[in-house]
Amino acid sequence: MSPGEYDLLSIIPATPEEDEDILLSISQAFEREHISLQTPHQFAAQTLRTLLDQHAIEDSADDLILATLYIDQVHIKESPWKAQVAHAMTLPQAMLANWQQRGSGDALDHLGHPMAWRTAGYPISELVTLGPAELADSEAYDAVYRRTSPQVYGPDNQIELDPATFQRAVWDADLQGKYIGYLRRFWSQHESIYHLMLKGNVVRATLLQREEGSLSEAHAQLVLNSMMLHANTSWSGTSMRYFVDNPMSARHQVRPLQIHGYTATDIISFQKQGEDAVVLYIPGNASPLHGFASVQELREWIGHTCRDPRKRAVLASHFSRKDRRDGVFYSGVDTALRGLGAYPERLDDTTGLWSLSSTINLAASLYPYTFSRVRDAIKSRLYSDADYDITTQADYQRKQVAYGLGTATNVVGAIALVVPALDTVAAALGVALLAVGAGQMIAAKDATEVVQGGQRLAFGLLNALPLVGKASQLLAVRETLQGAALEAADIAEAAGQRELLQASDISPQADAGARWPLIAEFQTQRPVLDSLAPELRARLAELRVTREVHVSGGGKGVFVDDGKLYINLRKDVYRVQWLEHEQQLRICAEDDSAAHGPFITALENGYWDINLRFGLRGGASARELPVQDLPVQHVDDIQRQPLLPRIETTLALDDISEQSDGYGATVQLTRRQAQGLEIDQRIVEMPVWYDADAAAWRLYFQDLYLWREKLPLRDKVRWRAGSAEQYEQVREHLPAETLFADYRFPDLPQLPQSIEPIAREVHMIWVGDKPVPHKIAWKLRKNLDKGGYRFIMHLDNDPGVLETNRALCESLGIEVQDLREQDFFTRFNENDEGQGYRYFRNPQSPARNYAAAADFLRYRLIEEYGGLYMDVDDELVKLPVTPLNAAPHDVLLGGCYKMPWSGKVRVGNSHFASHPGNPVLKRMLQTANERFQLLPEAFLVTPRPVQEGQELNAHMQVISSLAGPDAFHQLLETTRPDYLSLIDYVEGHSAVRSEAYDALHRETLDHYFPFRLNGPAAIMPGSAHSWISH
Repeated sequence: MSPGEYDLLSIIPATPEEDEDILLSISQAFEREHISLQTPHQFAAQTLRTLLDQHAIEDSADDLILATLYIDQVHIKESPWKAQVAHAMTLPQAMLANWQQRGSGDALDHLGHPMAWRTAGYPISELVTLGPAELADSEAYDAVYRRTSPQVYGPDNQIELDPATFQRAVWDADLQGKYIGYLRRFWSQHESIYHLMLKGNVVRATLLQREEGSLSEAHAQLVLNSMMLHANTSWSGTSMRYFVDNPMSARHQVRPLQIHGYTATDIISFQKQGEDAVVLYIPGNASPLHGFASVQELREWIGHTCRDPRKRAVLASHFSRKDRRDGVFYSGVDTALRGLGAYPERLDDTTGLWSLSSTINLAASLYPYTFSRVRDAIKSRLYSDADYDITTQADYQRKQVAYGLGTATNVVGAIALVVPALDTVAAALGVALLAVGAGQMIAAKDATEVVQGGQRLAFGLLNALPLVGKASQLLAVRETLQGAALEAADIAEAAGQRELLQASDISPQADAGARWPLIAEFQTQRPVLDSLAPELRARLAELRVTREVHVSGGGKGVFVDDGKLYINLRKDVYRVQWLEHEQQLRICAEDDSAAHGPFITALENGYWDINLRFGLRGGASARELPVQDLPVQHVDDIQRQPLLPRIETTLALDDISEQSDGYGATVQLTRRQAQGLEIDQRIVEMPVWYDADAAAWRLYFQDLYLWREKLPLRDKVRWRAGSAEQYEQVREHLPAETLFADYRFPDLPQLPQSIEPIAREVHMIWVGDKPVPHKIAWKLRKNLDKGGYRFIMHLDNDPGVLETNRALCESLGIEVQDLREQDFFTRFNENDEGQGYRYFRNPQSPARNYAAAADFLRYRLIEEYGGLYMDVDDELVKLPVTPLNAAPHDVLLGGCYKMPWSGKVRVGNSHFASHPGNPVLKRMLQTANERFQLLPEAFLVTPRPVQEGQELNAHMQVISSLAGPDAFHQLLETTRPDYLSLIDYVEGHSAVRSEAYDALHRETLDHYFPFRLNGPAAIMPGSAHSWISH
């Protein structure tokens, strides 16, 4: 049988005892796989042991604690002192969390600048919680201590290991990157059976929880029946064949959890059609199945769970990284979960009230390939979410590590019950994630608690509770509440009940028995419809039906009038069409013209909302893509542009094969087509791409469209190729498609609304004791020929060289500015923001590097004057006639290039443009100096290597990570993630393409990356940055 086909007899659930022809049980079959996986703790142990041996420390790393103390009046009173423990964790936990924090971690707080470490330590008399006044007189101190019971912190148990040395070792170890790489190798070895392990994990959890009493018999039977398994299924007594062969039940629905329109990777629900009971499955927990009497109970439980920040973070980790951050039409998952935790109160003035019923829903059924689709979603996250970069030690964002560990936790936790060897791994990963999130010491390296009533390893924060006579998990949770927590739950439940009552109210103005209009039809929240811009709202109004129509269905669903389909959105009626290839309804014109509106989607409560996926549905133009004047976002006082609504299309995947680099199809070619492709075979597997504008698959080679054609007298199809005209002739008569997948194009930021022209000035820097070389003078003369810009050379030279360079520049027509005569430079060179520049500029510095000094200076220079910064050896390919426009916090960029010392692709910092006073540039210089302060003494006293090789590459990596291309790229990634990733998308190279999307992407790319080689103001990097183009 081919994949997805089943013997008809296997559709009828047989009792396990009848399945005798295969002796291997489920348990035995999985045990034969010999699956094992190292814990991240084991990864950390080797690195830590080496570090401790280097410092002659014999203690186990698990017995050593990295702690931050706030010591009261340490400079005022004599010892011993009172102290508060701010943070404490074992060394393995600190390594797993990549702990780079100093003191409180707040650079603006005096406690964020701890006292220098000293071997004598500080005697502590008692550990207390200090009040605000006491904290004002306290100083922070970081040190490593031996574990004691009770725990004390003082000179007697302080270890002779400087925390800065430990942090550098953690930094260099790159534990997260190595573990994710190891995890990917694990995936490649087990991907072929991973979907069976996912299914096995659900079955194993059902049987264990039924036995221990955290899942009722009825709910357990619901889950097993969803997989066509008998209620008497046994882990050790049921055959593997019975487990594998039985398909999913068509009378049950297995649906992923949705939060505010975003679909979880692996949280799924089980429900029988027409019945209220539902079971929620949250993998990564020892007891992952939660039974509820209804979907509304499930919602209330999630709302209650979201009040706990740690549990909220665990829920969020089951959603993709791109969906967690805030967009525009839809806030991100993180914000939505915070809003649910605040319900029924408003979260804030920006996002308002987060209703349980409208925010928490269940997505479309995964039938029939349920666990294969969950596996594919997990794989997608493993290869996307874990792709993170470490930024700086001083401003390290621990959430980046949490993403990596969260992904690992999802992969392992989803199969930990079916593979007993993995439960300790899941426990260790969970502990690591808590260390990242809380910065608090956890007593042991593994979670060794036991579940009440059983003797198995407990892991995860979202375990089902023992029911103890209760019918559902919501009631079991409520039994544990008291005081303010119980009152909050009661208030939330009452608010939810009011929502349900309102949804069933009939308008008091309606006649008895009337079914429309409804109060609920007007009151129901429709996130997209309610936030439409005036322009789109007016276009939608043009399509509404103006004649009298008999509305039926109580305001929900589709109704028929005069043989046509209609829906109503509040008081308006619209005609709709069902598009088979999209498997979705779309608003259309009443008069049968070609005018179309948006697609529509049904909310959980049955009412309609619109689905803004314009422009990617069979030939619509780029101008149909939604253009909204959306509010600018402010993060840490830096403006970011909001992301446009998700741009998506739906792929029909029938008879399409997924390949490592795209998609393929077995195509039957004509003789002429085969000759044109210079191949002998007429039936051949070929790479294909999806044209989202035409809603058609196409060949990579030749301009041919593809379609599935049913063979005469045979229940089979084949792929044929032809021209666009041939495809249009047959597309209305093609076989129905049944297998679909959504594809989301990379997010695009809204183009800024408040823009001003950037000064038409080109600023350059020449630092040091040498005259400008002749070949650079030739390059400068060439650039001046482009005209239209004022060229300014800023010189910081020794007196004799200064006059030589001044004469050269003035002879070329370049304005000269002596930096030492400029007020901003005097301030820069005398205060902390110039410390990195002063070191690398100083001829007496062992690691003197004039290019590195210029890296520091360029950010301060453009922050002062604005305009275009350009290295002296860069070449202007073209300059636009019209000025370059930018928003106040935009940094306009060039292309990406491969760094020769690391091979990493980075946006170059040899040219960029900005308005003056840009806080992004201020942040760059501040961060660069913070990194400089953390440089080890060994680097500062060692001359720069002169021979090419690993030593020089390592040296240049440090230079680049201070204020060079690596630092530039990473800081933009932190402050302006809204547009930095635009450069990663290359038109015409994706397996899914759209000219409509490409046009919008190109317009946005031209604004933010005008200096790329194919941009409107192209600049060719000079010899200092002319790495391999990316």
